[in-house]
Amino acid sequence: MSGQATLPTLATDPGHWSAFALVVLLVCKGLAFAVCIGAFRGGAVFPAVFLGAAAGVLAGTWFPVIGYVDGLAIGMAAGAAVIGLPVTSVLLTTLLLGDAATDLMPAIIVSAVTSFVLDELLTSRRSESVR
Repeated sequence: MSGQATLPTLATDPGHWSAFALVVLLVCKGLAFAVCIGAFRGGAVFPAVFLGAAAGVLAGTWFPVIGYVDGLAIGMAAGAAVIGLPVTSVLLTTLLLGDAATDLMPAIIVSAVTSFVLDELLTSRRSESVR
């Protein structure tokens, strides 16, 4: 599944997930996402948002300064921006987080722009080395 069903569970109680469970979830879901994108039809937005959200919550467990909700917002925005949709990632993150996104808008925007630019830089370097 794309992560739509599990995302509300992750968002409502992010502290309930252990760091080990989040790492296993990221690895398994990341592998499944890579196989599905390469071989099957389907959207890439919600799996990327879910992987970003899980990575953000994991960052919130490792770095308590970030916090769970902040990490969730930053990860969701970065996950969707990496697939080439920076404006959509900001909009989608804002809509999914509702009122909590009001205070987090600067972090959401910076996360989306940073991840999009970094992805573009890495992609251009990779394509230059192939030539």
